[in-house]
Amino acid sequence: MLQKVTGLYMEGALRPPTSGLDSYFMNAVNGVRMYGCSSVSPTRNHLRISEWHDDASLNPADVTDVVVRGLVGQLAGAEKAMVNNTAQDYRDLDIEGRFVGGTDAWRWTAGGARAVQQCRFAIWSRGHAGLLFNGPSTWANIQRVDLRPLFGQATWNPASVATGATVTTTIAVAGAVLGDRVEFTFAVSAGGLVPFAYVSAVDVVTVGFMNATGAGVDLASGMPKVWVYKV
Repeated sequence: MLQKVTGLYMEGALRPPTSGLDSYFMNAVNGVRMYGCSSVSPTRNHLRISEWHDDASLNPADVTDVVVRGLVGQLAGAEKAMVNNTAQDYRDLDIEGRFVGGTDAWRWTAGGARAVQQCRFAIWSRGHAGLLFNGPSTWANIQRVDLRPLFGQATWNPASVATGATVTTTIAVAGAVLGDRVEFTFAVSAGGLVPFAYVSAVDVVTVGFMNATGAGVDLASGMPKVWVYKV
């Protein structure tokens, strides 16, 4: 438990199974950095940022400037990452984690107005029984990032590409929206062509090649694959 701590650096910690407890608990902290920490089978949460059991008699204070990177958790009994507070404010929280199992992957029960400055939560999760993000109806100052990539593929036999020209095709990727980041592979020789890929419409990724070689190029048939990341 971290309570009323200012200025702490933690790296590579491993929390074994805990009975009736959260693996990592923060209350009234400021300037905390956690990198590469792990948690296995806590009864409650892998990470909880809260008043101490919501007991206002302990005089909790605001939580500010908390950065968590590479938090890995498996098989939580409750939510995997939780912000739980009714009276205090949150500022500059930046949390990234990868989780397996549990109920909600991330839960904010403090009310949206409690995030008085920008807070960011980036989550990769599978096997959870609830929601990926469970929180208030108003998400002002709370950025949610789904780290799980969307995926799509298709069979494509590109037409011959004249010098200075491009050739394209589209791939259906459910959930893709304009502005998402795209990675693209094509398992044949590109023949010197320049590949590109982008979300061109909701649920649609356009991939293609531009020919700047000075001669026509006819690519072999193959299967383009795309991964779409939320930013």
